[in-house]
Amino acid sequence: MNELKQQVSILQDENEKLSTKCETSICKMSALNEHISHLEQKLTVHQEESLKDTKRQLERIKALEDELSAREKESQQMMTKYKQKLEREYQQNSQAITQKLDDHMQYLRMMESENLKLKSENDAQKARIASLEKELIDATTHNEMSHIQLEERYDAKLKAQEQEYQANVQQLHLELNSLQQKLQEMQQENQNRSCQDELSNNKSKILSVMWQRDRDHLHSVQQTLADTESNLAAAKREVARLKKEIKYYQMNILHKEKKLYFPMEVNDDVSMIPNLIDSIKAPMTRRRKRINLSASLSNLSSLATRDISSDHKMNSIKSSINDKQVKEIESQIKIEKEFIASTQRALTARARLSRVKTEFDQELHESIAKSNAKILNLQEKLKQLKDDINCK
Repeated sequence: MNELKQQVSILQDENEKLSTKCETSICKMSALNEHISHLEQKLTVHQEESLKDTKRQLERIKALEDELSAREKESQQMMTKYKQKLEREYQQNSQAITQKLDDHMQYLRMMESENLKLKSENDAQKARIASLEKELIDATTHNEMSHIQLEERYDAKLKAQEQEYQANVQQLHLELNSLQQKLQEMQQENQNRSCQDELSNNKSKILSVMWQRDRDHLHSVQQTLADTESNLAAAKREVARLKKEIKYYQMNILHKEKKLYFPMEVNDDVSMIPNLIDSIKAPMTRRRKRINLSASLSNLSSLATRDISSDHKMNSIKSSINDKQVKEIESQIKIEKEFIASTQRALTARARLSRVKTEFDQELHESIAKSNAKILNLQEKLKQLKDDINCK
C-alpha cells in the first residue's frame, strides 16, 4: 500500500509538472503575441513604399497565429485526454493491485494455518514417539528380540514421518519461491508503468519542440521581411541618386553644347549670330556633327559605366539576400531533421514497451510525414536559389 501511495504521489507530481509546463507555454505564446503586435506597429511606420508586400506578410503572420492557436487547442485537448486516460488506468491498476494483495494475504493466512497444523501434528507425533519409547523401555524387560523388532518398526515409522516432514518443507519452499516470483512480476509491471509515464513526458517534450519550431519559423519570416524592406529601401535610394546624377550630367552636357554652338546667345549678343551663320555655315555643320558624335560617345560611355556600377551594386544586394535565404533554409532543414530523429526515438521506445499502437503513435507518424514534406519543399527552394545564383 505504501508503494501505491508513492506511485500516486509521483503521478500527482508529474501532473503538476505538466500543468506548469502548459502554463509556461501559454505565457510564452502570449509574450510572442505581444512581440508580434509590437513588430506589426513598427512595420506600419515603414510601410508607405511597400504596402502590398507587407499586407501579404501580415496575412501570413495571421495564418501562423491561427495555426498556433489551433495547435494550442489541440495540445490542451490532448492533455485532457491523456489526463483522463491516466486517471482511468490508475483506478484500474489500483483496483487490480488491491485485489491481488487481498488474494495473496488470504493465501499466506491459509499457509500459516496449515503450518500451524503441521507443527501441532509434529508435536503430537513427538509426544507419541516419547510414549512409544517408554513402551520400548517397558518391553525390554520382557524380551530383547521383541525390543529389536519394535525398534526396527519404530525406526521405519520415524523415517516415513521425517520424509513426510521434508516433503512438506519442500512444498512450503516451492510455494514461497512462487510468491517471490509473483512479487517480482508485480515490481516489473510497476517499472513498466513508470516507463510509460516517462513516455508521456517525452510527448510534452515533442510538443515543446514543435512549438519551438513554429516560433523559429515565424522569427525567420520576420527577419527576412525586415531584411528585404531595408534592402529595398537602400536600392530605391541608390536608384534615386543615380537618376539625379544622370539628370545633372545631361544638363551639364546640354549647357556645354549650347556654349559651343551658340556662344553669342550665351553672352546675350544676338547681332553677331546671322553673320556667323552665313560665314561658317558649311564648316559649322561638320563641326557640329563631330562634336555631337564625341559628346554622344562620352555620354554613352559615362552612362554605361554608371549603369554597370549600379547593376553591380544591385547584384551584390541580391546575392547577399540570396545567401541569407540559403542559410535560413538550411537551418530550417536542420531543425526538421532533428525533430524527425527525436520523434523516431520516441516511437522506438514506445514499440519496445508496448506492441499496441495508439492515437499518439499515429499523430507522431503524421508529424514525421509533414516534416519530411516540408524538408522536400525546402530542398527544392534551396536548389532554385542555388541555380539562380549560379546563373548570375
